[in-house]
Amino acid sequence: MSANFHQAVHPVIVIAQCFGLFPVSGIGSSKLSDLKFTWWSFKVLYCCLSISGSLALILFDILFLFNTTAVYNEKKRARKIIIGGPTVRLVFSLTATLGTVLLLKLAQQWPKLMASWEKVEKELNSKVTDHQTKPTNLATRFKLLTLGAMFLALSEHILCALSVYVESHPGMRSKDANNDTLTLYFKGQFPQIFAQVEFAYWKGFLAQLVIFFCTFSWNFVDLFIVISGIALSNLFSKLNNRIKSVEEEFCFTTKTMPDWWWAEARIDYNRVATIIREFDSQLSPIILLSFTTNLFFICIQFLCSFRLTTMEIETMYFIFSVSFIFVRLAMVSLCASSIHEESLTPLSILYSVDSSAYTKEVQRFLFQVTTDRIGLTGMKFFYITRSFILKVVGTVITYELVLIQFNAVQADHHNQNITKEYITAF
Repeated sequence: MSANFHQAVHPVIVIAQCFGLFPVSGIGSSKLSDLKFTWWSFKVLYCCLSISGSLALILFDILFLFNTTAVYNEKKRARKIIIGGPTVRLVFSLTATLGTVLLLKLAQQWPKLMASWEKVEKELNSKVTDHQTKPTNLATRFKLLTLGAMFLALSEHILCALSVYVESHPGMRSKDANNDTLTLYFKGQFPQIFAQVEFAYWKGFLAQLVIFFCTFSWNFVDLFIVISGIALSNLFSKLNNRIKSVEEEFCFTTKTMPDWWWAEARIDYNRVATIIREFDSQLSPIILLSFTTNLFFICIQFLCSFRLTTMEIETMYFIFSVSFIFVRLAMVSLCASSIHEESLTPLSILYSVDSSAYTKEVQRFLFQVTTDRIGLTGMKFFYITRSFILKVVGTVITYELVLIQFNAVQADHHNQNITKEYITAF
């Protein structure tokens, strides 16, 4: 028997707690009674310190944004600041802070959610025979997903740091030849901080630590949605395997089952739907944050692609960063939409029930599956389904086409201005 969800997700939450996220006590215990949340604990204090560091970073970002906007206003170029580095840094800091706060809110409800989950899981496992189960080791899948996500996130973070350093290195060298490599890196990576306060190495290392925590929080939000989507769809998969056992050899008809069997299947279906709604009520703000910020950064990266320099490291970072965000968005969308797909699986079996066996319970079950919309949402603004994924892809493609056309118009306008200046000169 594979580990239950509480045991499977334990290593992932332990890693998150190393970065001040998800401060639940007793996560390592196999007993759910040991699982609790209390405000007076070291883990919560550690989480609050992480949030304080992120809030300080947001304050520096806002001050730097206002100061930079004032300078650009004097030079009549204020519109360029809207898509510049200060705004992106501010959005990134806000995203990481909101992610940490929402995970803290989720941690308060985690013991209750796990208690409900265990009840449903026990009910499903007690009614599934060995030949109806498929080997699913959630713990192994979660570990592999976490290792892969953290490796890609670390690679993206290192490429970002190298890109910032290489971009700012020549200019800073010319301004201050006495600056060493570490000073140049910190001033290039954190201009919003060292434009407000005097530079010191300890401030640079502290800012780097805060950014590292923010980067982990930003990536962990997506990872947690992926893991939750896999686990929730696995609950439906267990029930669906049991329902599929009544199919005949060629799947055209089903075996004649007693009325109580279909009633039991419908009740279990309702149990799984209920636990998904409970999860969605706590997870939906995190999902909304994930989709909005991922789409924002994809759009920003596409916008910046028209201003790429000839530096290889910057081009490499751009390609890797866009690909990484696309992979994250795809994984979140597909794993979350699999819940909705699994909830519709019983339809084909119910439609093939023979008319002589089409009882009231089969009819009720069919009505619930066809009318009850089950899945994760972004605070009820949208349901994550396969059709929703196509809409998101269409939106991104439309945005890219508009950018290409807008960039072509700007290039023509720029060439016309150059031609006029050349004619005037003669």
